[in-house]
Order: sequence, then C-alpha cells, then structure tokens
Amino acid sequence: IAREFGGRDHTTVIHAVVEPAAAIVLAAGESIRFGSPKQLLDFHGQPFVRAVAQTALAAGLSPVVVVTGANFESVEAAVNDLQVKIVFNKGWQDGQSTSIREGIASLPVETGAAVFLLADQGYPPYSEALIVTRDTLGRRTDALKRFVRASAEGWKSYLKNPAPGNALI
Repeated sequence: IAREFGGRDHTTVIHAVVEPAAAIVLAAGESIRFGSPKQLLDFHGQPFVRAVAQTALAAGLSPVVVVTGANFESVEAAVNDLQVKIVFNKGWQDGQSTSIREGIASLPVETGAAVFLLADQGYPPYSEALIVTRDTLGRRTDALKRFVRASAEGWKSYLKNPAPGNALI
C-alpha cells in the first residue's frame, strides 16, 4: 500500500491481517426422530451443547454463538452462564440452513471466519465442522445457496451409505 505524505511516497507493508474466527453452534433442532433433545443429552456430566460451547471457547473462537430454536429454554439454560451469544432462530422448523443464516447474521462485521459445530456432537474436533469466510457466505447469497445445496447433497449421500470416510460438507 503506497501513501503520500508531504510530497513523498511511503510504502506500508502488511505482513498479516488478523480477523477473529467465530464459532456458530447449531442447537435449534427438535430431534423428533430421536424422541428427546439430543443437544441436551448427558455427555460426561453435562449437556452436549454445553460441552461443544466450552470446547469452542477453549479453542479461542470469538464470539461463540449458540443458535437455538426447538427447546430453546432448556438449551439456553444449559449455556447461559458461559461467555456465549445466544441467538433464537424463529424459523428453526425450516431446516438447518436457517440456523446457519441466523448465526452468520449475528456475527460482528470484523469476523473473518466461522466454524460451524453441531450441538449434539460431544467431541467437536471429530464432528463435521465447516470453516467459511464471512465474505463468501455473508455477502453473496448465490454462494450461500450453493453451500446449502452441497450440504443437502452431502447428507443424502451419507444417509444412503453412512460408512466412515464418506464425505460430509
């Protein structure tokens, strides 16, 4: 970047741009097939959603956003004493993509990336986490549509053949 000061050119070299990476914990599902809220199941003495949020906090992700929907009161109670931002997804019944959208919309503008974590996975490092840039998903609706479509295709493929190593987005 070149700038002019008092008739002289000065060059500034940017060595790195550091933007915070957020965590978006998807915890809005109803778990209707399972019969009870999976995000509230006990995982080593605490609800899954709490374990996932604590892992994200310990990893230094900031902010940590927990998107709720079905069973929101119980889910919020499980994490309300943690340093997390709780976002209620009023459209949770319309699918996981609505929680992704709400989570992204809640991020501060200076957020550079987000890691999506599922609230019913006790060990988030082994869950299917996605890292996306806010520029890609936050400002380009066509990219979000492709992402959601790819996610749906990944799930369909996985459900047909839930073998280890099957790619999920």
